[in-house]
Amino acid sequence: MHTDPTPEGPQITRCRTTADFLAALPWLVGEVPRNCLLIVDFARSRAGVAARIPLPREHTPGVATALVESVLSLLERSGSIDREPAVVIVTDQRFGLRGEAPFRTLADQLLRRLRRSGWFPRELACMAADGWIGFLERSDARAMRPLSQIEASRAALGLDPAELPSDPGALPVCRPDLAAEVTARCAELGLGAPWPPAASETWADETIELLEAAEAPGFATTAEWCARFAQAVSTPQGWFVFAMVAVSDRVLIDSVVHTYGASALAATCVDRTSAAGRGGGEAVSIWNLLSDIVSTPRMRTRLRAVLPILSDATSQLPAEWRAGPLSLIGWFWWLCGMPSVAERRIDEALELDPEHALVRLAQRFLTLDPVAEWAVRSRPSRIAA
Repeated sequence: MHTDPTPEGPQITRCRTTADFLAALPWLVGEVPRNCLLIVDFARSRAGVAARIPLPREHTPGVATALVESVLSLLERSGSIDREPAVVIVTDQRFGLRGEAPFRTLADQLLRRLRRSGWFPRELACMAADGWIGFLERSDARAMRPLSQIEASRAALGLDPAELPSDPGALPVCRPDLAAEVTARCAELGLGAPWPPAASETWADETIELLEAAEAPGFATTAEWCARFAQAVSTPQGWFVFAMVAVSDRVLIDSVVHTYGASALAATCVDRTSAAGRGGGEAVSIWNLLSDIVSTPRMRTRLRAVLPILSDATSQLPAEWRAGPLSLIGWFWWLCGMPSVAERRIDEALELDPEHALVRLAQRFLTLDPVAEWAVRSRPSRIAA
């Protein structure tokens, strides 16, 4: 077992055993995975792109069947040539008292369905909280193995956990000079001041322009941009407009205005309940309009490009201004197929403001199962072979 350095690309880690592959898995996906099903495509002996699907919260036959069909659909759309993926179930659950593996029924069902459809996994394994198992091993050898075997493989392969980001979506370090300017501008705008202004007819366009500016080549974060971004996405109206355009395009906002009216957009609420609480008048419900959003490769590419800018801006904000931006960033990470990163950002927002309506909204999104797409990480630090 050894690692080959490649001067102009990711290092290649040669895996001889299932334990080797499980040891290298975090380097393939960019973080230590949790509570998900991971699929790694292979071209001959080399690992390619990876996909992640959150594990279901309900253990019913119908839910398992839906997950299996999602995996198959994902594979069929992957363009794989060899049709020999590696599939790994990662869970915080433990093995049973008699050594029964978590999600064993799901693994058996998945293996049967894949083989019936002409897919022949080269790995099918489960990593649990207290051990691991390879489901493709001979029946007499198919038993719980200690996690120490994976740790031994990691050491033998020269994989240093320090190379792996503990949180790939963590906010950057605050820049004191810029943060001071941002704080001063935020104080001028006033958190909690009525927004959008009742007389403004351009607030939606101004919010969209914030996103367009961030996506322009050569954009540099300024105190004015940070403060106005935070002001906008700390309210349901601005949060919705910014999010809707980021995951689709400007045309959809025009469609919402055409369907509901400009006054309904200005009265945007988190859900129908909060809308009803306002008393009278039509209002846009963020939950109703965005809870059915399906992640697409184009969307993921766009969000991954803008997320570093939003994260950098948020790190410059005073703590009391961060909850709204963090809730938006968390939802974007969720759409990118990184629910563990999304959960950390939303937890940070909850610590700042446990009752913030937009933070609670983002927390509700985490109860949904996002549709995974290929390329969890577009440029892995290592490639398994």
